Amino acid sequence: MKRSRLLLAVCMAAFAVAIPALQAQQNSPHLAYVLPAGGQPGTTFEVKVGGHYLQNVTRVYVTGGDVQAAMVEYTRPMNAMQAMQLRERMQELQKQPMNEAVRKEMTDIRVKLLMFNSTRNTSPVLAETATLRITMNSEAEPGKRELRVMTPQG
Repeated sequence: MKRSRLLLAVCMAAFAVAIPALQAQQNSPHLAYVLPAGGQPGTTFEVKVGGHYLQNVTRVYVTGGDVQAAMVEYTRPMNAMQAMQLRERMQELQKQPMNEAVRKEMTDIRVKLLMFNSTRNTSPVLAETATLRITMNSEAEPGKRELRVMTPQG
């Protein structure tokens, strides 16, 4: 009896230790694409990366020397609830007297809804985007490099 309780306690402790490690692996960032795919030595330029679990990127690594990268902006795709709220706001605005502020807000909402409708069927693995600023020193050697991002989850 004591042996089975001890075995149960050991199994529960091992399970408790394994869960956070498994969750961290599941939420590790995944990069699916980088556009544009390169740049010129001696320049600083921005690239868009698409992927999944990019919201908490803390570091950006580029292999090889003379190249630095940093996160500039993260964009999470709009969900259906947010789109519905924007549509409701649009209906409220249409009831108001038209002025420049109302016209601008309605235009902004239309743009956001257009983007939502055009990307709604995008694979979740590609849906999140981030903008990175890449700086290549003039001495940077041309060639293939790896780009990696790091979050607290991995």
